[in-house]
Amino acid sequence: MSMMRALLDTNIVYDLLCQRPYDQDGLMQLKVMQTFGDVELWISAKSYTDLFYVIRKEIGSSAAQDILSNTLSWLHVCSIDGEDISSALEAKWQDLENCLVSRCADKVGANYIITRDARGFRNAKVPCGTASEFAAYVFDLSGIRYSTENLI
Repeated sequence: MSMMRALLDTNIVYDLLCQRPYDQDGLMQLKVMQTFGDVELWISAKSYTDLFYVIRKEIGSSAAQDILSNTLSWLHVCSIDGEDISSALEAKWQDLENCLVSRCADKVGANYIITRDARGFRNAKVPCGTASEFAAYVFDLSGIRYSTENLI
């Protein structure tokens, strides 16, 4: 199987960073896929400001910046420019942020958008779903299943 590219919606990165209980098995499978080099994880640059805003409220500015800085070692960042914003505004999606995330997925050649809000991406050009749904998608394409049973 060639390496997959997945664009992570802001809510998924928040779940990973704050160890929220949402779809823990799927998120663990995602980490295993990345460890084996089977998936390249991407994030929209715009997601960093949203993540900082939310995390800062919980742990303070300095700690939030440290956590976000650490993500740069395992996430690839897709920039957003004026053309992206113009295109997203012309598309008139219900949620501008989702449209920008989808635009990033297109820019980096992502195979999938991982999100908790697949309905918000119904106009996306690539499949969307949870981390568990992404693992199932990878299995359907490659026959590779990622086990997290013996991980701590």
